[in-house]
Amino acid sequence: MLQHESRVNVADNSGAKRVMVIQKLGGSNKSLVHQGQVAVVVVKDSDLTRKKTYKSTLHRALVIRSKISLARTATFRIRFDETAVILVNKRNLPLGSRIRGPVLQELCEKFPFIGTLSQIII
Repeated sequence: MLQHESRVNVADNSGAKRVMVIQKLGGSNKSLVHQGQVAVVVVKDSDLTRKKTYKSTLHRALVIRSKISLARTATFRIRFDETAVILVNKRNLPLGSRIRGPVLQELCEKFPFIGTLSQIII
């Protein structure tokens, strides 16, 4: 779960390292962003060798990992060590070409490109 002005790590190779959440996208008036939802972010720290993202630029981000546990079955819950996002464009296609770290299987079914870019699917 992310709220306004939360700072999170970026898990792809688009060039951004850390971003800050500005606004949630979607029809609900609730301000929290959960796994599998898209938010508007601003880049706070970036790698200068990449040309896709620069510091202080606005992008859309898809949340792929969260510290808040997610119930898979009645007795089994999954929780990650960090909250991470990947940067996407207006058509929800990724800006990077690789995703670092594990990704949930439910997200791979919802967004097919995540399964092809990630190395570990849980």
